[in-house]
Amino acid sequence: ARAGETKVVARGDGFQISQEDILALQRYFETRNMFTTEAEYRKFALKLRLFSMEAKALKLNKTQVAGSEKVETIEAQERLYELYVGRLLRDYPLSGAVIESYYRSNPEKFKDRPLDEILGEQIRQNIMKAKRPQLETKRLNLLRFKYHVQEYNPQTGKFE
Repeated sequence: ARAGETKVVARGDGFQISQEDILALQRYFETRNMFTTEAEYRKFALKLRLFSMEAKALKLNKTQVAGSEKVETIEAQERLYELYVGRLLRDYPLSGAVIESYYRSNPEKFKDRPLDEILGEQIRQNIMKAKRPQLETKRLNLLRFKYHVQEYNPQTGKFE
């Protein structure tokens, strides 16, 4: 890459992620004492971009001013990401039978407390918290396909 040229590490329909974006994300997390590998930063940058794009498409961000399509801060993308994940978790179909099964399987956690609507919602939140990583991975794979994502492979020098 020539001086001043931004190295693209991932691209898809309507977006690209540069090495500069990865470094900005890395600085953002390191100022919060969260450290990981460059590969993980790249993966999260892609997830952040795709999930925030979906959040905008679904109009989940009520505070966004119409027409403000400028480059977003990492904070803004992270807020959209959380809104989108929240929607995924909320919309996930979890039957009453699953909640009841969890309740019956863990009597020590509930100490004779009856299974009511409030406890049922707490159980649902616990189950969904455990399912979150799996749901995010599954959704990321669907969005990779939807947006025709290609990532730069330094070994081959090509987008794949």
